[in-house]
Amino acid sequence: MDILTHIFLPLTLVYVLRRDFKAKHFPLALLAILPDFDVLTGIHRGLFHSIIFLAPLSALMLLVEYAFKRRLKYSLIAILFLYSHILLDFLAGGVPLLYPIVNQGVGVEFPFIIRFGESISLVDVTPRLIYNYPQPVHGEFDAFSSFGVANTALFLLIYWKVSKERGDAGNSDTRRLPQALKAAFRHLLGIFDLALGWLLVGLATLLVVHMLLADQLARKLEALIIKKDKSKQAT
Repeated sequence: MDILTHIFLPLTLVYVLRRDFKAKHFPLALLAILPDFDVLTGIHRGLFHSIIFLAPLSALMLLVEYAFKRRLKYSLIAILFLYSHILLDFLAGGVPLLYPIVNQGVGVEFPFIIRFGESISLVDVTPRLIYNYPQPVHGEFDAFSSFGVANTALFLLIYWKVSKERGDAGNSDTRRLPQALKAAFRHLLGIFDLALGWLLVGLATLLVVHMLLADQLARKLEALIIKKDKSKQAT
């Protein structure tokens, strides 16, 4: 899984669920990519993906915050970001949880395979465990992906909307602006909201049309196959 997904997917969840999580705390999300730094050792999904490394690191973060602040708040969020990486990799190929004691990694996949041919049928929908081993890295590492860019865009959209309601950094800064700039800013927000609304309506419409056309196409294809089979039997 790519860097952007590891950062922005858990960041979106934390920002939505915790009202006290502000923009100044966003750097904590960078801990979500720490496990991938094991590529610097020449092995991807190796030691930094292992509980043997992550457990002492988590304990250290808890001890440091408690020693200086006498509380456990942001260290828990930091640990959440750290382990979100392991969870996502567990769902995307597997992780070696006890490396280097046990080299084999484990994960889970949720297949959904549809077979098209003489009939349309579901081939495999059964979740199952998968096993792998740490892989050597030879000079290349896929840092970004289209899914990661989509997660980034989703976070920016949610942050823009939610920060207005909470009075987060974006809106609090505007209080120091002259009145004319404030009015212009509010006008731009109105335009953005209108454009966003129409965009969502358009996407929903395209989705509905696509589903309707796909259903009609599947029915026509099935009818054509049945007709073809009948013609073969007749001959």
